[in-house]
Amino acid sequence: MEPVNSVDPESETLTLDPNELTLGEGEEFEELTGVTVASIKPGAALPVKALTVLVYLIRRRTDPSYSLEDARKVRFAELPQGPKA
Repeated sequence: MEPVNSVDPESETLTLDPNELTLGEGEEFEELTGVTVASIKPGAALPVKALTVLVYLIRRRTDPSYSLEDARKVRFAELPQGPKA
């Protein structure tokens, strides 16, 4: 999976990379998903719950009002390398 760590404000492009989480974000990720950050392998598929929480944590950096419910509305096609049919 290509690194969602950031959101390009001009293109709204998500970049997801669990390695770029702060320790606090990592704790929150683990609390919300039950998945340890250390167990995430580069290129491995993540559970949908983990993707949702990553989107939430990353987008919240630039928009503190962004909620987990907002993240749940993101379509797979908006994610880097969305699921292939």
